[in-house]
Amino acid sequence: MSSNGNGRVLKRSPFKMLHDFVLVQMDPMEKETQGGIILPEDAQRFPRQGTAISVGPGFRDADNDYPGLLVHVGDRVLVNYQQGQFVNDDKSLRIFKESQILARVVDPMHSEDDDEEDD
Repeated sequence: MSSNGNGRVLKRSPFKMLHDFVLVQMDPMEKETQGGIILPEDAQRFPRQGTAISVGPGFRDADNDYPGLLVHVGDRVLVNYQQGQFVNDDKSLRIFKESQILARVVDPMHSEDDDEEDD
């Protein structure tokens, strides 16, 4: 894991995000439920989970600082599959604006208060 300037990069991302953009490694689409029901193509599209692998620094504030984004490298996120830009042929990498990310997926055993201590 490495940090690169104000934008953070996880793994060996081929991109360093700018502004409030987030590069997400999408989880593979589920084609069948645990009960064996085959999902139609439309049901596989949204929302989906993935992992943020590169995060931009955000925008400068009034003090000319980068306050950062709420999404960090390594965060599990929930996104609307129909938003974001494809980056590669297999559509596993997508770029989203931070405002397009619906939620961070958190471990119920992990307190949100612990996140604030890490920042």
